[in-house]
Amino acid sequence: MFSTIVLPLDGLITDTTYLHYECFLDACRSFNITIPNELSFEEQKVFRSHQWLEEIDNLSHQQKEELILEKNRLYDDELDDINDDDIYPGILALITDAHKQNVLIYAVSDDDLANKLIEQLELPSYIKLITSNDLKKVTYDILVIDDLVTLNAMDNKLIISILLSQNDLSYSTDFTIQNTEELTLCFLKKIWEETNDLQYYSR
Repeated sequence: MFSTIVLPLDGLITDTTYLHYECFLDACRSFNITIPNELSFEEQKVFRSHQWLEEIDNLSHQQKEELILEKNRLYDDELDDINDDDIYPGILALITDAHKQNVLIYAVSDDDLANKLIEQLELPSYIKLITSNDLKKVTYDILVIDDLVTLNAMDNKLIISILLSQNDLSYSTDFTIQNTEELTLCFLKKIWEETNDLQYYSR
């Protein structure tokens, strides 16, 4: 039986992608920066972090910091309207069932306001919030993601990886699901047993 599951807070437990994107749009206007305002959902995911700012050469470091502060101020206000209804379907049941089986749940996020988001969602206190850098230092069994950038950044190779995607494509993850309701404890137990059986017979 596995002992640890990693779930991204932004994009898997709940969807804040559009909020990050819209807050960056508004913040950029005050700095006379134009970013596309009709991006697809997949394209918007880049705005969940600040790394895209590194590619903007005409802003000083201080200006970038000020832009991030303004974006966070706007995002902070938007989070006031988030509640437990915004948790993706099936996720709370998974978290509850996993906890009953003494499975540790990591919620991973690099966002400055991740703690507030967890409070607004009223997530159980036994969920442990960590950053992607923290994730490189801990051991875990199952990693669920909604973007491949997260997977490529991980050093842990002895995990089962699951990608949430509605694109019918071949990915470098072990499994793909199309919605969070598929992500049940029974499903995770099944793929865990199947994967370990395959590893055993391949020795």
